Amino acid sequence: MATGADLVTLARQQIGDPYVYGDEGPDSFDCSGLVQWVADKVGLHTPRTTAQMIGHDSNLTPIGAGDLKAGDLVFSNWGEGPSSHVAIYTGKGTVIEAPQPGQTVRETTFGKGYRAHADAYRRIPGVDGAGSPGNPVGIGLSAAARAFGFTVPAFGNPANVTEALTNIGQGMQNSALAAAQIAGLASQVGKLFLPNNLIRGFALFFGSIFVLIGVFFLAREVRQSGP
Repeated sequence: MATGADLVTLARQQIGDPYVYGDEGPDSFDCSGLVQWVADKVGLHTPRTTAQMIGHDSNLTPIGAGDLKAGDLVFSNWGEGPSSHVAIYTGKGTVIEAPQPGQTVRETTFGKGYRAHADAYRRIPGVDGAGSPGNPVGIGLSAAARAFGFTVPAFGNPANVTEALTNIGQGMQNSALAAAQIAGLASQVGKLFLPNNLIRGFALFFGSIFVLIGVFFLAREVRQSGP
């Protein structure tokens, strides 16, 4: 099965090829032609044009901005109508695209300015997200945190600093609630078997561990949030 990393690797190999409207490769591309060519190379299928890719009959899977992984498609509006341009997300805060006539295939930052034009996100069916570029360790830690009742924002690039701070505040609140619940449980169990001083010790110990876990995840979110 193809991975997002496979799509990104193939797209990077086309950097420098000229943009030519209507071309589908292998030596020149328009934006959707690049996407289709890369997908075909790994045995996958996408519609030909951006309108078809985003249309009701498309085989592409709608996703949210916070779910972006390497190999996912970013649709944007740069003055030519909604979702009139498409690029391939790399998983590392950049996209690869065939931008416009007179330019070449390039890798560019998927920062605040670009995200302001992004209006849709899609995933190509058959792409296995496991092992894709980005932060696989962070993704695993996020899943572990959610298993313990934390709400941890996706380890991608939040839309802006305000979004990041909002996510951090929510995460801190949930971390505190989880710590309080663990402390309360430890206290109830301890009353059956232990003296009061040991009860308080166990409650403090377990509560502190979960607060530290929450702070770790939230600090990581702050570092990875950017314009």
